[in-house]
Amino acid sequence: MSNSWEAKADFGGTARYGAVGFQVGGKAYFGTGYDGNYLKDFYQYNDTDNTWKLVSGFSGNKRRNATVFVINDLAYLGTGVNNGTYQEDFYEFNPATEVWTKLRDIDQDDDDDYSWNDDYAITRSNASSFSLNGLGYIVGGEGIKTVWEYNPTTDLWIERTALEGAARTDAVGFAINNRGFLMLGRIGSTYFDDAWEFKPLEEQNDDDN
Repeated sequence: MSNSWEAKADFGGTARYGAVGFQVGGKAYFGTGYDGNYLKDFYQYNDTDNTWKLVSGFSGNKRRNATVFVINDLAYLGTGVNNGTYQEDFYEFNPATEVWTKLRDIDQDDDDDYSWNDDYAITRSNASSFSLNGLGYIVGGEGIKTVWEYNPTTDLWIERTALEGAARTDAVGFAINNRGFLMLGRIGSTYFDDAWEFKPLEEQNDDDN
């Protein structure tokens, strides 16, 4: 192990920020974001030959600051903002077909299956996410501490215990050995260096923080 960095081929699209990236089906994918315009294009990176390829564009709305989690070799993309408007669409990406499939929207709408839940509110930007035990989790975002759990079998969401640390944006979410973590981030000009583990099967304990 050389413990060093090696330059690879530059990204195949335009320079941008607020994009998302994920690994699924043995390839890496990067897309959406903002380069002076809101975007919805996606590029595939092949680490075998160090090349980029433009693939089928995201079927949803253009956006930046979305979030993605992967379950059983399928990627799920949602949230984000376009021109000041939080995005409500939610999509599944299948790398075998390179097709984006629209799922149930994540907005609060009296005409959909969430009308029973007045607190339904998943739309946000700069959220973090990860997957555990076949379920996806969206955590926090701009001024938000709430946590939502997604079941791909039912295409339904359940609200879970909110982050017990400070609300934050631009945090990092990841999972290791079916353990979910959230760390870093900021609120305004205050930056955080704390790390939190999410335990979906345990009740909130106010004495553990």
